[in-house]
Amino acid sequence: MTKKIIFVLAAAFVSKMVYAGDKNNAGCEHESLLFNQNNVPGTANSMSLLLESSESSAITTGTSICTAANGDSKSARAEWRQERFATQNWRDLNRQMASGGGEYVSTLSKLMGCSKKSQGAFAHFTQTHYSSITGGPKAVPSQVIKGLRKALARDPNMSLSCSLI
Repeated sequence: MTKKIIFVLAAAFVSKMVYAGDKNNAGCEHESLLFNQNNVPGTANSMSLLLESSESSAITTGTSICTAANGDSKSARAEWRQERFATQNWRDLNRQMASGGGEYVSTLSKLMGCSKKSQGAFAHFTQTHYSSITGGPKAVPSQVIKGLRKALARDPNMSLSCSLI
């Protein structure tokens, strides 16, 4: 029984490495490496628990192949964390961005690398630019994060206050 479990885990890791070749952000998210986005089997959640610790360890230690298009792995890791946080907390984050503050917006500002002094300005920024950042009522978390990063980068004050955009 133990040998079967070890074999299944080894096969999962090997398939992860083999499949990773054609992904732009390979190593950033194990589900995207193992499964097609539209065809995630029911075992993905249990597999996710098994792979989570090794994935985050590889990403934080820099041993994964998680890189941005410009080759900046720090930027890719930051964007991956921001998108993951937004996806997992979308309902509350979306509401707080619209209202201009709250613990989820505060956490997102930290993930964006904003200084502690600028967290209030970040919350106000998300509120005043909410429509342009989200793009409407059918907003998708990953698109909102990309829009927010672009909007922050264009703003002279926020681009200086937030280092991970």
